[in-house]
Amino acid sequence: MPSSARHHDAGHAHFAARRLAEAVTAYDRAIAAEPDRASNHSFRARALLALGRKSEALASALAATRVDPDSAEAWIALGSTFSGLRQYDLSLKAWRRAQRLAPDHPRLPGLLMQAQMLCCAWDDLDALAAAVAARLASGEDAVHPFYWHAIATSPASLLQAARNWQRAAAPRAPDALPAAAEVQPLRADGRIRIGYLSGELNLSPNGLVMAGVFDHHDHAAFEIVAFDNSIDDGSPLRQRIVDSFDRVIDVRALGDAELAAAIRAAGIDIMVDLNGYFGNSRSDALRLRPAPVQVSYLGCPATSGADHFDYAISDAVVVPDADRQWHSEAIVHLPDSYYPTDRQRAIGTRHFTRAECGLPEGRFVFACFNHCHKLLPDSFARWMRILHGVEGSVLWLLDSNRLATANLRAQAQRHGIAADRLVFAPRMAPEDHLSRHRCADLMLDTLPYNGHTTTTDALWAGLPVLTEIGQTWPGRVAASVLRALDLPELIASDGPAYERRAIELAHHPGALAAIRRRLSERRLSAPLFDTARYTRNLEAAYRAMHCRRCEGLPPGPISVPVT
Repeated sequence: MPSSARHHDAGHAHFAARRLAEAVTAYDRAIAAEPDRASNHSFRARALLALGRKSEALASALAATRVDPDSAEAWIALGSTFSGLRQYDLSLKAWRRAQRLAPDHPRLPGLLMQAQMLCCAWDDLDALAAAVAARLASGEDAVHPFYWHAIATSPASLLQAARNWQRAAAPRAPDALPAAAEVQPLRADGRIRIGYLSGELNLSPNGLVMAGVFDHHDHAAFEIVAFDNSIDDGSPLRQRIVDSFDRVIDVRALGDAELAAAIRAAGIDIMVDLNGYFGNSRSDALRLRPAPVQVSYLGCPATSGADHFDYAISDAVVVPDADRQWHSEAIVHLPDSYYPTDRQRAIGTRHFTRAECGLPEGRFVFACFNHCHKLLPDSFARWMRILHGVEGSVLWLLDSNRLATANLRAQAQRHGIAADRLVFAPRMAPEDHLSRHRCADLMLDTLPYNGHTTTTDALWAGLPVLTEIGQTWPGRVAASVLRALDLPELIASDGPAYERRAIELAHHPGALAAIRRRLSERRLSAPLFDTARYTRNLEAAYRAMHCRRCEGLPPGPISVPVT
């Protein structure tokens, strides 16, 4: 085998095992032996991006397109690099170039759909989604499950996408670890050892909602171990999270086999993955079955489709009994809502005025701070009809990226709404972001994927959230948290009811004020923001999983009773 091919294959093997530095070295040697092979540069870019060496990754991806400007794979790799750099407009351009070169490439409909969602470029989105759905039905890993969560309208489709993705990834996984020796049901100190695997133990959406849970764990009954794949951002929240664990094991430099071995060596009873298909995920290491019980929680609001997860933590709203069949895991129902919150979450003391936020005085302000990939044509059309129904009202959105902002303004004009009735909020520190919620009157939710952290943010800040209950787990989370606040009047059964309710509340300030008062009263008394109660329920679920395992029972449905 020529030396270039040998080094190229070695790079692939290292990358598959998450030995990223070794992968870069192997690709460097492949490039030295064969500098005009575009794939050497493309795969080097992929490994560098995974290492966080972003400028080097971009240079390598650009080199691939210079070496072979007619290679669709090179342009796909460049688009993926731009996407990793959050330059979504450029990723869209690169993937469109790839489509012109290879119009039948199996991965491109999913990639283009992803980029167009991130840029709110919707012109042919329905056709792309239909093409992706057809490929999923034929068994292809046609789209990353994270983005399919935001567009799928059935739990069966979510299961298909996840299973296809897992099937495609399985050949890349290292061999499983030897079977774990049976351990005693309880250690000498009686504690169950829980491991959390996360790439967001810092100032991030998952860090913000999980910090209180970590704080409230019962360390007399549980030993809590973090397997930390996060960036240390130096934030006070990061330090608070780290301090809440009995042990923190830095796994950023470990390959998958090494990470699995570290979990096995730590003697973890229940391994909890907080990422799934989201963020800085290391879920692939759990394919090696390092722990006797493995749990999908929070980061994947749908089935993982993976055989190596025994349980998924949910509730009866997001996964009704009839939907258990669409999950590869045994379903755990927590009482109240499965979605965690932090009762210590700080709201900034800065008092924002509407003028400071670019909002008009004396007009009704609808808001939605959900990420732009959740803003899809049907939800947006509903919002435009609501704006038509409430004269002078405005819609306050998050300024996600420049192309999305421009496209949303253009879409508004197509619906007969002046572009200046859309106001865009720049990103700011979480505590100030919470404080500025007070400038809005009503938060409008999205479908098929609700706001999750953004919904609890608004409610914690005292801003009512109007949702429509969806058909999938991602589209039922807002209903779950509103029920845990006993505010069912903010849950619409369908689109027309959602529109009518939004317009009605805008025209009847007394009714909206009454909802605000109930929200204020229940904020500290209802279950949703009772972090200690939530953690006790989560621990009850862990005990039930551990007991089943110690009794020799396979994973099975668990429902934690109301306490």
